[in-house]
Amino acid sequence: MVMVQPVKKNELAITAILAAVLILLLVLKVDRITMDNPQFLLGDNLNYYGMAADEPGPHPAPFCYRILVPSLVKVLPFSLETGFFLQTLFFIWGSAIILFLVLRELGENRFFALSGMVLYLGLNWAAKFTIWDFWLTDAALFFFGISAFYATVRNNLAALVIVVTLGVMAKEAMLFALPLYYGYHARKFLDWRLAGKTFLAGLIPLGLVLTLRALIPYSNHYDLPVLFRELGIPRVTTDLVGNIWGGTTGTWGVMVLLLAILGIRREPRLRRAALFFLPFVYLQPMFAKNLDRLLVFGFVIVIPLAVAGLRWFAAKYQLAAWMTIGYVALPFLFLLWKTGYMSASREQQLIGLAVWSIVVFVARWKKSGPVPDTS
Repeated sequence: MVMVQPVKKNELAITAILAAVLILLLVLKVDRITMDNPQFLLGDNLNYYGMAADEPGPHPAPFCYRILVPSLVKVLPFSLETGFFLQTLFFIWGSAIILFLVLRELGENRFFALSGMVLYLGLNWAAKFTIWDFWLTDAALFFFGISAFYATVRNNLAALVIVVTLGVMAKEAMLFALPLYYGYHARKFLDWRLAGKTFLAGLIPLGLVLTLRALIPYSNHYDLPVLFRELGIPRVTTDLVGNIWGGTTGTWGVMVLLLAILGIRREPRLRRAALFFLPFVYLQPMFAKNLDRLLVFGFVIVIPLAVAGLRWFAAKYQLAAWMTIGYVALPFLFLLWKTGYMSASREQQLIGLAVWSIVVFVARWKKSGPVPDTS
């Protein structure tokens, strides 16, 4: 991997503009759950709306503990609907920019760092779904999650503690950033000194999570062991392999999954970080109805792995920039092609991948140089 180069202001400006354009394209494509949409009355969004509107009485758990986004919306000088929508756009946009900075910090050049950002925005459950149901706290979780990894890569423990502490007020899955920190910096599988350091760093955000649960009343019967019996055990006993395979391919899509597999073989530090992070991400459906929507938080490590795989693939087969861009753009183009918030099927993605690969490997014998190093 190339040496880390400082990110220039014009480079950051290009990144921000590109991210904004891609997000705008998704906004124009998605029919959002506005208050006049019949689906507004059917989902989790009602809980967050009720919190922001200061509706009397306790709210259901675990939503009532996720106070950050509703509190932020209340202080914005807009209607609640506009406030929720704008904060979601900001967090998606911010996540894309921070991801670019993470990839640059990992040593990727500008071309591949931008490619990783496009791959992220091409994840159906990361951007398109959160725009569709903009009332949720998922976009905030993604922003704080990738910010935590940025602090991890820079080995800034104080910043990590601050980010995780803020993030758990958006969603408690932010605690998974702590094993991610451990996995990225551990010199061996069991690094007791680092484990103790990570544990101490986690006391503040963990204490906040426990405090919120002790102080905030809830209106429903919320019990993790009960949820595991009702949701987790059936998923484990009926079709565990199918759930893992379906959730994995449904979350990442064919392109990102294949590239991430290539990256795992070539980036031992990211592989070790994934080993300590992704199992926690994949445990979430044992306690919640959702699957893909929960697993996509793993993009924090999956996209850097996919970029590493893309870099290796482009170098091995001497792909020109336009060839590489085609592979990167495929998932995003599929999002624009499909209506609603759903992505293309695995079969459609495989057909698109095969067609583009034919174009690429026919053209590579012509005058097309390798991907330029634009770092």
